[in-house]
Amino acid sequence: MTNIKNRKKNLSNLFSKIDTEEKAYWLGFLYADGCIYNDGIRVALSVLDEKHIKKLDIFFNNLGKISYLKEKPFNSKNQQYICKAQCVYNLYDVEALDILSKYGFCENKTENGELDLSLIPFEQS
Repeated sequence: MTNIKNRKKNLSNLFSKIDTEEKAYWLGFLYADGCIYNDGIRVALSVLDEKHIKKLDIFFNNLGKISYLKEKPFNSKNQQYICKAQCVYNLYDVEALDILSKYGFCENKTENGELDLSLIPFEQS
């Protein structure tokens, strides 16, 4: 049986080498839909995609936290919108975040990020 310390050790090296399709998929998924939030990795999807959030948590050895946000109204640029209910995944792992940042995963990556594929250590198995 793997203890928490060993699971954390495995997690910190998870993206140090992209040697499986699964790692490549989740790296791309995090870059597309994830963000840095309070020094952690965060993904918020519709509650309709809850199963996908749970698959992400399994990939991260069940070390993240899944929570839910209720539907709520908000204003943006003088327009009223409704934010639908969300399933939110948070993972606080400094080493994993450090590795991801080397590939262009950063705060406000929409404005500041640039995924540099040449820096990602892809290896075919």
